[in-house]
Amino acid sequence: AAADKADDEKFALTDAVDARLTAWKGGKADNLRALLQSMDGVLWEGAGWKKVGMSDLVMPNKVKIIYMKAIGKVHPDKVSRVCL
Repeated sequence: AAADKADDEKFALTDAVDARLTAWKGGKADNLRALLQSMDGVLWEGAGWKKVGMSDLVMPNKVKIIYMKAIGKVHPDKVSRVCL
């Protein structure tokens, strides 16, 4: 019974995260700049992500730098177990 309850909580959490990510992607799944600009809306508290303005995403080399920082924040090998 305890294992079933834990599984149900895990599935509920997964569904909540999936819904939040789907809402975040919205109509901008093909627009990397818009996704990076709004990334602060999907990250957890304490992630350490600073909000990025569209003015910071004009130059392609800046987009690449911010993209690499974003990968560093959410990559499974980089995320500490405390946040999960």
